[in-house]
Amino acid sequence: MYQTREEFIAALGVAEMPALFGARYAETMAEYEKEGVFYLQNSFIEELQSSFRLFRKKYEFVKLAAKRVRENAFLAQYSLLLYHMQKDNNHNGEIYLRPFPHVGEADAADFEMAAYFSQLAFAWDVARYHRAHRLPEDILADTLNDLYEEPILVCNDCFGRDGAHPRCFGWNQIYMNYRILRVGVLNFELRHRFTSAVTVFENGKKEHVILANGRDIAPDGQMAGSAGRETVAFHAAITETDEYYEGYAADPENAVYASTPVRLDKKEWRVVMQAEDDILDVHIPSHVALTRENTDAAYARAWEVLRACYPEYRAKCFVCFSWLLDPQLKQFLKPTSNLVAFQDKFQRFALKSCGTDVREFLFKKPVTRVEDFCEDTSLQRAVKAHYLNGNYIYAQGGIFFPEEN
Repeated sequence: MYQTREEFIAALGVAEMPALFGARYAETMAEYEKEGVFYLQNSFIEELQSSFRLFRKKYEFVKLAAKRVRENAFLAQYSLLLYHMQKDNNHNGEIYLRPFPHVGEADAADFEMAAYFSQLAFAWDVARYHRAHRLPEDILADTLNDLYEEPILVCNDCFGRDGAHPRCFGWNQIYMNYRILRVGVLNFELRHRFTSAVTVFENGKKEHVILANGRDIAPDGQMAGSAGRETVAFHAAITETDEYYEGYAADPENAVYASTPVRLDKKEWRVVMQAEDDILDVHIPSHVALTRENTDAAYARAWEVLRACYPEYRAKCFVCFSWLLDPQLKQFLKPTSNLVAFQDKFQRFALKSCGTDVREFLFKKPVTRVEDFCEDTSLQRAVKAHYLNGNYIYAQGGIFFPEEN
């Protein structure tokens, strides 16, 4: 056993770990020597599987991986230190591991799964919280499945092998902080703060206008500072008087801001969404059929569950931030495609975007050169050509209000 936290970190091959990693190093090592690691035991995993059908595709791999980590003292200790790091963080945001330990490809899955099991340890805690809020059991089971099986499936997609994708370590903590539910084909994040710099206005006809609030805009109406959009054409701020609001409106179809300000008479328009308001944030899992029927059912049930089970969240609308909302994708898709229908549900607005999301979520394979992007689907081929021509697909924002509002 390593004598100090610093020696252990050095053995991992990283310069430093998050501050809370090994904060109680000696105490944790003493726990390991006395009790082992409770969540690596077959009985722990079997009870979860029996209670929630947690693993629908990868149960045998998970049991084998737990055995490999359990029987390797260094990996088991690493996992236990990560578990206490997350426990000591006490739901205070998400901790990211950057980088993961520098290990060879042969050992990568074992280190990934050691980190993964440190999060599996919290499954019963997540279940207790949502059960206390009377979350329907089918949604609870789907949420836990999404939390714990998706990292393995994503690893399969990206690396062609079993393991747990490193990017999921931080993402999973949002579930562990009780903020994401899997409802039907979509994930919904319960958020107390709408952080985008836009304000949404509504008139008596339930029409909406989105004004940029304190952002620099590029000449083409995209957000300045986005990839390939360094030039600032104008600063978009909202002016308010006793009679009106004035600002630069987003084109909800094309997700760009107009260069000419609009004026909204206060007798007709009111603010219905602004910074710090609660929202229900929509996330799109992999391997789902985004049909209009499926997504509409997910939106309706998620809104119902939010109102019935989590009244502390006073969300006013659904919000989505995703490359899937970029209107440029319509160039490459049939008008009847599910993705076009998904986009059209939202009124869109530009975000500051680095234009790299498609690398992870469309092409998936870990390559850095555009020339090496895979071309397995027509959309991949079209987007690859788009990038080779010096263009980008941007993550954009979108909102829509349930009919009850």
